[in-house]
Amino acid sequence: MDAMPYDAADLLDGGQPLLRRVPDACGGRSNQHSWSPGMDPFHHPWPEATQSALVWPSTDRIAQEASDPKRLVPRGAGRMDWYVGGGIDPASILQAKAWVDGMRVDLTWRSDSVAQLSWSHRTRPFWSGGHGEMVVQIGPLKACGPGGRHRSLLSGWEPVEDIGRVEVVGILPDPVSGDPERPEEALTILNQETEALELGPWSFGGGYLKRSTVLPALGEIRLEASAFEDWPGLANAGGELDITSGSGRPLVKLAWDPCDYSLPEHVGSGLGLERAAVAGAAWDTFGWADDRPGEPWSIKGYGCPTDFWGAIGLDLYLDRHIAQLPNMHWHVDGQDSIAGVRIPGHSDAMRLVWDGMGQITDAINGIEVQARIQGHDPRKIRVSCPDPDAHAEPPCLRITEVMWNAHEQGSEFVEVMNCSGYPLDLAGLQATTVQDPFPSDWRYWVAGGTSLVLPAGGVAAFGPCDTWMANGLPASGPSRWSVESWSALNDEAGQLAIRLPGTSATPLDAVAWGDWIQRPWWQSDDGWSWMRTSVDGSGWAPSHDRGSPGREGVNPTEGSCRDAVEYVNSKEGSAGVLNWHFPDAGGKMTIRIVHWPSGSLLDEVWLERPLTEGTWVWNGLGAMSLGRGAGHLILEVCWWSGSCRGRRLFRSDMPWKE
Repeated sequence: MDAMPYDAADLLDGGQPLLRRVPDACGGRSNQHSWSPGMDPFHHPWPEATQSALVWPSTDRIAQEASDPKRLVPRGAGRMDWYVGGGIDPASILQAKAWVDGMRVDLTWRSDSVAQLSWSHRTRPFWSGGHGEMVVQIGPLKACGPGGRHRSLLSGWEPVEDIGRVEVVGILPDPVSGDPERPEEALTILNQETEALELGPWSFGGGYLKRSTVLPALGEIRLEASAFEDWPGLANAGGELDITSGSGRPLVKLAWDPCDYSLPEHVGSGLGLERAAVAGAAWDTFGWADDRPGEPWSIKGYGCPTDFWGAIGLDLYLDRHIAQLPNMHWHVDGQDSIAGVRIPGHSDAMRLVWDGMGQITDAINGIEVQARIQGHDPRKIRVSCPDPDAHAEPPCLRITEVMWNAHEQGSEFVEVMNCSGYPLDLAGLQATTVQDPFPSDWRYWVAGGTSLVLPAGGVAAFGPCDTWMANGLPASGPSRWSVESWSALNDEAGQLAIRLPGTSATPLDAVAWGDWIQRPWWQSDDGWSWMRTSVDGSGWAPSHDRGSPGREGVNPTEGSCRDAVEYVNSKEGSAGVLNWHFPDAGGKMTIRIVHWPSGSLLDEVWLERPLTEGTWVWNGLGAMSLGRGAGHLILEVCWWSGSCRGRRLFRSDMPWKE
């Protein structure tokens, strides 16, 4: 008669009974709506189970709990959910009727513990104006123990606005199973209004909150997946989520992917993402000290796709998720009406359309495209598309910079330069790290159907993620591109070849590296990129600024920041003071203290990753515990920091005493 009786202990772990043993018993605790193990949606276990028998709550207790205002959840104009919190017997469900403020409304049972009220003849949302108490009367209902009396339940509810300026400042798309602190997917929302907002009517990609939730004025709230019905989920591989009001008005557009984390080891670690409460701000790993959330957005490149009839379009690529940017206004030389549309499958690309787009190839020096967002300076890029009718010489694409031994495996990158005398479309660009590759060994860096144009002399850096390849490199530029299929570069010795199958199956360029490369004193074993110095692909020199993927302009030359370090002779009895002031942080410094005229090395100090500004004072005792003999000191200081390096000798005129 009953496959899952209500007094079965295993129902405390959730379940759905097939039949009722005692219909007059009002259902019981088991058939609740969306409950977690051992709990109903509002954490009131009804009835309390004992080892001997079921103890039913009193009718007054059920009425008191059911009248909690948080159980009345507004869903928009003419719709409300009411979580009763106790099971209702089938006979009462069929007989139930509902009124709101004395008006008859439609009553729909979503389960035996959730009633939905709706009415279409209301002319305005009842929560949108005025204050006071909204009386909700539902009855007759039978939510009681055996033999209990019928009750009419009253509940007061104060209307709260549900539309305002908000930003999603935190997201946890990939929690670790069993983490006691962050066990579920979650969102953190910041209210930028001076008035509270009701989140009950909001649609989170089709999911709705189970209970009435108020976002305080100028406050934050964290919402976990278990707080929702029909939660759409936050895909680990990335995706988008639209948050809309009860009337369908867009409130927030949310986008994310694994490359938003600051470092590759953060992916899958259970750490969330955070961003500044500014439209267009970039994601960063939660708690990670980085300036990226405030970094201005930029246009990092463009493409010139052609349709079936050979007509040219224009794609603009940004370094942010377009979904999180405000509305953009586009301007092209000589054009007033520019339409911008999202490109399916690309979170960072926008396609522009206007009349007379043929002028892209007609203009000798290209055309200038501007993007304007309210509150931001305009972004500009000069566009010059390849001429499909021109019979140009074979393309020239050269590997100019490689980071093969990065601090993090995912921070590797390869930068290429268009050495052709014309714009070159990299659609279908492939690479391989295999010396004698099979066709399956070639990996796509640019998909065949994606246009990515490099102007003559332009550069583009490719790697696993555009964020990771710029980590800790002060001269990183905007032209950085993530590839879906990346072959790791060998740290000790390796090779790399690139080709454009649309032009030829023969590689356009190939390079190799190994232990024959000589390293200067200031270059570390890892975390340093190498610049190409020879045409044959075997000549390398460490980059001047440790790495500059997607750079703009010319790298700093050797010898800059020569005066960044100074030595100050101190008073008698002191070794003097060494001060440095670098234009950017990071790097390293070595200090060799030599006794003169003996030439003895008293000490050698190695400062790893010093701050931008610093002071160093020698204590007079070296690593070999040598005393301070008569004579003078010579300090040989070698340093590197960000975009500069140098070497200087300082002499102390103060003789040392026994």
